[in-house]
Amino acid sequence: MSKIGFGTRNLRVKTYPISDFDITEDEAESFAIKFDGFDIWNSNKKINIETPQIEKRVKYFHISFIPIFSTGTFWTTRKKDGLLYLTNEKCERKILKKIKKNRSPFYINLIPILASLFVIGLISYFSFGFIQHKIRGNKLTEQLWEKSSSQLIDKINKIKKGSVIEFEKKGFAKVIKKENDILHLAYLPDNVDEILFFSLKNRMKNIPKAFKKYESTLIKKSIDYKDLITMVPKNHSEKSEWYDDAIKNNLIVEVYDLK
Repeated sequence: MSKIGFGTRNLRVKTYPISDFDITEDEAESFAIKFDGFDIWNSNKKINIETPQIEKRVKYFHISFIPIFSTGTFWTTRKKDGLLYLTNEKCERKILKKIKKNRSPFYINLIPILASLFVIGLISYFSFGFIQHKIRGNKLTEQLWEKSSSQLIDKINKIKKGSVIEFEKKGFAKVIKKENDILHLAYLPDNVDEILFFSLKNRMKNIPKAFKKYESTLIKKSIDYKDLITMVPKNHSEKSEWYDDAIKNNLIVEVYDLK
C-alpha cells in the first residue's frame, strides 16, 4: 500500500537580471550562504550562466508533490559558478526597494481558491434553492389562506340563529338572535375544554352538549355584523400583522352550522 507523502518544497517562479535592481556583479558574487534546498529546475543545482541572476522562489506545502498552498517567498542568487545561493542582505534590500509587493503567484494557491469557490458555489446553490422553495411555499400558503378566508366569510354571510362561531382565543359563541346587522351571542365560559381537543366529528356533537351544560353561565354579548367580517384576516400576512394586536383575541377560526 503506497503512502501519501507531504511536506514543503520550493519553486522558482521568476528570474531577474541583476541590472533590474542596480546590483553589481561584485555585490551579487559577494558572501552568501549556499542554497541547500531542492531546485526543481535542475537536480544538480548547476546552470551555466555568464552574469549572476536573481531568482524569486516560493515555498509551498504539498501532498504527494501537488502544491496545496504557499508558505512564503524568498530570494536566491545564481552566481557565475552556476550554483544557487541565498541572496545576501545587501542585495535583498535593493530587491525589496524595487518590488514592494512580494506575493506568491496565484496558481500556487489554486487548490484552496478552487475549493473556496466550490464551497461558495455550493452554499449559493442550496441557499438559492432554499429561498426559491420558501417563496413557493409562502405563495402556496397565501393562496390556501385566501381560499380559506373566502370560504369563512361566505359562512359568516349565511350565519343564522343557532350557528356557533369559534374564536381563536375567546372560545365558542352561539348566535341566539339575529337582528338586522346585529348578532346577539352567548359565549361559553373560559376554560371549557370539553370541545377543544376532540376531532371535528366529536366536536360537532360536543358543542351543543357544552352549551346545554353551561347554559346558566353563558356570557351574552352583541356584535355588529360588519365587525364580525373584520375578524377574518384576508391572508396569512395580515394575520401575522395582527398577531401582536389586541384584536388577535377575536380572530374567527370557524363557523359551525349545527343541525
